[in-house]
Amino acid sequence: MRTRRKGQISAEMIIILAILLGVVLLIANKMRETAATASSQIQTSSNQTFKTINQMNELGCNNSVCKDQTECCSGFTCVGGRCIQ
Repeated sequence: MRTRRKGQISAEMIIILAILLGVVLLIANKMRETAATASSQIQTSSNQTFKTINQMNELGCNNSVCKDQTECCSGFTCVGGRCIQ
């Protein structure tokens, strides 16, 4: 009788462990999906930020005062005391 009772407890524990494992897998999958979405949003935001910085850089460099080529931004040339692209 003791052996049978031990087997029943063991089966119940296996069922509980299986349920817990299922819940853990569901949570892990949801966290992975959330991380992928957040990563995509961060990438988009970063790209927009760098694009804005580049545009600001170009606006700041274009037609700025210069004495020679070294004072102009990359891609700009000093012509008549002004940096021109």
